[in-house]
Amino acid sequence: MDKFSPKKRVLLVFFDLIIILMTIVTFYLGIDGLSVYFSYPDIFVFSHGIALLFSFIIIAIPVILLSLSPILKGRQASITFQKKVAKIMMLGLVLMATLTFIFNLYYLSTIDSKGYVKCNGTPSGWMPMMATKYVTDKKLCLVPKK
Repeated sequence: MDKFSPKKRVLLVFFDLIIILMTIVTFYLGIDGLSVYFSYPDIFVFSHGIALLFSFIIIAIPVILLSLSPILKGRQASITFQKKVAKIMMLGLVLMATLTFIFNLYYLSTIDSKGYVKCNGTPSGWMPMMATKYVTDKKLCLVPKK
């Protein structure tokens, strides 16, 4: 197993801090997006990626766990532990994709049943095919989002 110098261990601490910060930010953005969706405003932009933001934590935790051994013990984690973490990460990716797919199907059917109308075109500030603007009345499609 590889030994890690104190310099590399400090770099791994900063790496973990960055991953933790990214996880907190993406989790917050996911929660914020979901709260907007479930408040059912008259005008909103729906993106399939919100559920992915919310579930990024599923992948981040195994990455952080894998880096703890070099930080705390100064050596690489055992191969068996790495294989277990890799399996957990693969299951996490499958879980993320499945949850995103199920959420999108559920939410799109819910807003359809509530009478929301899909606006044509790409919402302002979004790349094509990344988001869709939904409104309660077709006239609101022309109103810019505040």
